Amino acid sequence: MKVLVVEDSNLLRQRLINLLREIAGLEVVGEGQDSQGSLSTLHESKPQVVLIDIHLSKGSGVALIKRIKLEHEALTIIALSDEPSAIYQKRCTAAGADFFLDKTTGLVGIKKIMVSLMKEFETSGYKSDKTLTLDTA
Repeated sequence: MKVLVVEDSNLLRQRLINLLREIAGLEVVGEGQDSQGSLSTLHESKPQVVLIDIHLSKGSGVALIKRIKLEHEALTIIALSDEPSAIYQKRCTAAGADFFLDKTTGLVGIKKIMVSLMKEFETSGYKSDKTLTLDTA
C-alpha cells in the first residue's frame, strides 16, 4: 500500500515516516510540508492513503483534503491534528477525511488503521467507496 505524508513539522513528519516504515507491505511514496507541493507529489506518487496535518504553515490541510477528495474520491485520507476538538473533526469529515486522529495521542492508532486498510485493499482492491470505522484504542 502506498502512502503520502503531509506534515509541516520536519520532526513529526520523519517520526510518522519511520513509524510507517515499520509496517510490512507499506511504502511511503512521498512527503510534503505544504498544500501546493503536496498536490504535485500526490499526482507523481499516486498513493492510496494520504496522512494530512490540518494546520499547515502554508495552506489549509482541511482545504487540501477537500481538493484531494474532489479529484481523487477513492483515496483514503487520515487527518491529523493537535487540536482534537469536535469542530475540527466535523470540518475534516465534511471535507472528505476518512479518519481523524489526535497527533498528541492517536499516532499509535495509525499502525492499526494502516494494517486494517491494507487488508481492506487486498480483499476489495484499490478502490474503496466505504468509510472504515475502526476502534483505535
